[in-house]
Amino acid sequence: MDDSTRQVLSLTGIALLTAGAFFLFQQTQTQTANTDVRPPGEQERSSASLKTTSGPGAHATSRRAPDRSLASGKTLSIQTEHFTANFSTLNGGLTSFRIKGARYENRNQPHEMVTTDREAYLPAQLKVSSFPPDITWSGRKLDARTLEFRAKAASIEAVRRISVGESKYQLWSTVSIRNHGSVPAPVQLQTATFNYVARDSEGGGFLARPSPELGHAVLRFDEETRREDRESLRERQAYGPRVKFCGVENAYFAMVSAPDGIDAERCRVWQTERGGTLEQPHGSLFEAWLTYPTLTVEAGQSQQLRTTYYIGPKDIDAIRTAGHELHDVVDFGWFDFIAEWLVLFLRWIFEIVGNWGVAIIVMTLIVKLALYPLTEQSFQSMAKMRLLKPELDRINELYGDDREKKSAAMMELYRKQKINPLGGCLPTLLQMPVWFALYQSLSTNVELYHAEFALWWTDLSAPDPFYVLPILLGGLMFAQQQITPTTMDPMQAKVIKYFMPLMITSFMLFLPAGLCLYMVTNSTLGIAQQRWIHHRLDKAAAEKGTSAEHDEAAATTSIDSTTSIEKHHSRVPNSSKPKSRAKRRKSRGRA
Repeated sequence: MDDSTRQVLSLTGIALLTAGAFFLFQQTQTQTANTDVRPPGEQERSSASLKTTSGPGAHATSRRAPDRSLASGKTLSIQTEHFTANFSTLNGGLTSFRIKGARYENRNQPHEMVTTDREAYLPAQLKVSSFPPDITWSGRKLDARTLEFRAKAASIEAVRRISVGESKYQLWSTVSIRNHGSVPAPVQLQTATFNYVARDSEGGGFLARPSPELGHAVLRFDEETRREDRESLRERQAYGPRVKFCGVENAYFAMVSAPDGIDAERCRVWQTERGGTLEQPHGSLFEAWLTYPTLTVEAGQSQQLRTTYYIGPKDIDAIRTAGHELHDVVDFGWFDFIAEWLVLFLRWIFEIVGNWGVAIIVMTLIVKLALYPLTEQSFQSMAKMRLLKPELDRINELYGDDREKKSAAMMELYRKQKINPLGGCLPTLLQMPVWFALYQSLSTNVELYHAEFALWWTDLSAPDPFYVLPILLGGLMFAQQQITPTTMDPMQAKVIKYFMPLMITSFMLFLPAGLCLYMVTNSTLGIAQQRWIHHRLDKAAAEKGTSAEHDEAAATTSIDSTTSIEKHHSRVPNSSKPKSRAKRRKSRGRA
């Protein structure tokens, strides 16, 4: 066994061992998360539960409001064709917000946006600085799309109206503060959003992509949008002034609040670990508090503040309709201007073909055609390099490990053949923004959430359950390596040839099937295009070779004809030629 083969096998073994260790780690973590074991003394951490869809609720102690049962308050509901929202009169917070539509169902149940079930952690609750924490609001339903809540403490009265907005998942909260006293009163309002994430729903790791359930805080202030993950929120973070919106999110859903008319003064975000033990908590509670500037309400006067809430999937149209710069809630990455266009383009194709998987294939084909001039140049450069492979192999064999002489010989060969060895790199670099945008748009596109394609591909936002697409992608990459010329050292080329397809396949095992479908389609089209260009160049080279042979044969014929004429003249008798003077004298003398 030679060294190159041994290195390839070693790298393959490392990759397989890494994958095995990852799966073992995932299994151990899942078993730990599902085991509800608490040592003595941990019960004190468990007085207020947080509901979750994936197991027992996590727990925490409330220090900001009394631990009142939600049943002690009154529930008021708003229903639209897109959601059902339930509010509690305890603090005006949401006890439930369910998204309608078959796409957003989980286990045949509507998707629930509210993940907490204690008064202190209800989203969209309202806090008034002059009100005690145990105040109860009175509520009534004004019409099918509007609720009203009232509360009064001392001379300050607050009236809050909640109504449906223009966007599919938008709510308006309009708060009027009236001062019934005889002196001015300072009043400050706060509203909050919460999201509980259980540990056993936070899959992901070295090989897998982050879980779509992974929570973040998201906010915008001073023309800057920030996303903070769990680790960065162990300490409380405060941002401001001029806060545009503030909330919590995961890959496909968001719950954010945005001030209307005036910017908020501050956004405070953090997370606390809940339930279980300190070393192995059951989950994390993310909090985002939006704080308005302090208002001075004159005696006998009132002031009004408005807040909009967006609660639901990251639907681009719905978010844009909600306004307030909420479009930044959708993370399209560095090349957002391209990624957003691709999402809209993909949806337009879906409206024509009626299948999201087919739409991805069609979009990939159209993007491939749009980038054809660049890929044509790149593939032509590689194809020309392929024609030089015998010469390159001879140079590698001739100079061996002498890299300096080998590089000089190769550059001289490229110069003579008028080939730019970097000719295939620039077109590839120009295409990279599109590739990154496609990756980001397909990884976070809520349009693919629970979207069906065919056979067992019933959710293009989830990994392929039988790993067919990742394995097929690995095979296509290996085939493409076979027909792609390289100037690398043979051992390095062999490592790339075998290890790269294996590594990409390992990554794609855990990425969304929609993204993998795009890569399979793109690789198939790339191989077809590369084969076609090779065929054209080989045909052109063959024709050129035939023409050259014809010219050479014609030249040879001409030369042969000239030679024959010369030979013919050399056989003409001497009498036909004028005699020299010496010969004539000799001839006369003999006479």
